[in-house]
Amino acid sequence: MTKLFYRIGSAAESKLFEEMNRYYYGIVINANLVSLYSKWLPVFLQKVGKPFFIDPMTYVFAFDLENIKKNGDVRKSFEKLVRSYGNQIKRIIIDEKRELLPDDFIKDGKWNETLINDLVNNVFSLQKNLITNQFQQTLSEILDIIGEKPEMKEPKLLFLVPPYFYFESTNDPWYQISLHLSKIAIKLGTSHRIYPIICISKEIILNTDEINRIFEDYEGFNGYILWISNLDEIEDDEEYLRGLVNFTRMFSIYKKPIILLYGGFLSLILSKKFISGYVRNICYGEHKDVESFALGGPLPRRRYYLPFTHSKIPESKARLLLSSNPDLLCRCEICSKISHENIEEFFDNIEDVDFNKHFMAIHFSEVKMDIDKLKNLLIKDKLLCEKMKLENFGISYKHLDKWISILEGE
Repeated sequence: MTKLFYRIGSAAESKLFEEMNRYYYGIVINANLVSLYSKWLPVFLQKVGKPFFIDPMTYVFAFDLENIKKNGDVRKSFEKLVRSYGNQIKRIIIDEKRELLPDDFIKDGKWNETLINDLVNNVFSLQKNLITNQFQQTLSEILDIIGEKPEMKEPKLLFLVPPYFYFESTNDPWYQISLHLSKIAIKLGTSHRIYPIICISKEIILNTDEINRIFEDYEGFNGYILWISNLDEIEDDEEYLRGLVNFTRMFSIYKKPIILLYGGFLSLILSKKFISGYVRNICYGEHKDVESFALGGPLPRRRYYLPFTHSKIPESKARLLLSSNPDLLCRCEICSKISHENIEEFFDNIEDVDFNKHFMAIHFSEVKMDIDKLKNLLIKDKLLCEKMKLENFGISYKHLDKWISILEGE
């Protein structure tokens, strides 16, 4: 079964995660949010009862620090994260006020083992201990208030993720640094499974030699998390999408779990053959450029997930399309509860949160399909899009052709 993870973007989304918890497998939490929201996070995880893992977010510290600043200062969540990652990193980021450089880790062929060990240990400590400690503290606080210990299960941390950085080729010094950090993570010894994040440019997946080298160098881990920066499953040319297929196919040889850190419908397709699962935000966040530093929660614009294009469209276009074709209005359990006499009234009455609930319900129904049903669905949807002449409504469905082509080639 495909493991669909949703990344929580802010504390404001917690109620949605709780109400819709049967529509996904697990949760991913960015480490800066762990640092910022350590009080409510353990209780939230206990309420949803889902397994989780933490993205250590170390890559951000190798880019211009202006990206994570507000009014000239490092944002509170990242400042707290830096401090939790130890004095070695704090000295560079907070005291020297600069980003990390390759020379901080390796210089004249010699590894800075003090910094490396300190960083790996502290990154793991945040993942292993912060949640556990806060969970136990929360239990104690509840005990003090109500006089008895409630039945609460400690949230399940699936695995540990070592520090990582983005690299554009295997000749990039950040490649060797990320690889070394991941291997040190194993040597430091832990009872937890280790899943490194391999964060690369999308040009790498077009190069067979690069793919082969990464595959060979990263042998020996319990699982893998892959992030191809700025790979857009809808907009990118088919060559990049096939590159993603080849990359995941290669790593599937290890017969270890593979998770795509950012993914959409194509990732769902790959989960039926090569990968275990993928991560996304609720109705956004299917792809991410490593140099994009969006620090808030979900996008404010109301967008409607169109089931037969498997993509989101602005509400204005959804109103226009469905007003002309009311029979196409979604009948999922969320949309069917929206009181309306016509399409305009439907969109007038639908709440912002219902857009997200609709997406979660539809996407989960897609997740449950096997690969043959997905293939038949895409072919059927493409014919419907052609019949409805969606291009006249400014709605693209060219990505369906790419996805069908990839399915037919596998």
